[in-house]
Amino acid sequence: MAENPKHVTVRLRVPPELRDKISKSSEQYNRSMNADMVARLEQSFEAQISHEFEMHMMEIMLKEQQDKINSLIQSVDNLTKIVQGGI
Repeated sequence: MAENPKHVTVRLRVPPELRDKISKSSEQYNRSMNADMVARLEQSFEAQISHEFEMHMMEIMLKEQQDKINSLIQSVDNLTKIVQGGI
């Protein structure tokens, strides 16, 4: 047996309903049930990475918007002081 196999065997128990869904999906995509499960698992991890990237970008945009809001608040405060001071 190879020292670094390209694939390992994993035993997985699934409910019969899920097995039926996997079977139908594998037929639809013309691939084995194993290939269908591997593709679905890989896709789930890719989606997770994409979601994490989107969350990171949203955090950056939120920080930028908060900085703009803070700047506007400071400008309003400065203008209010000027108006109240009669300048």
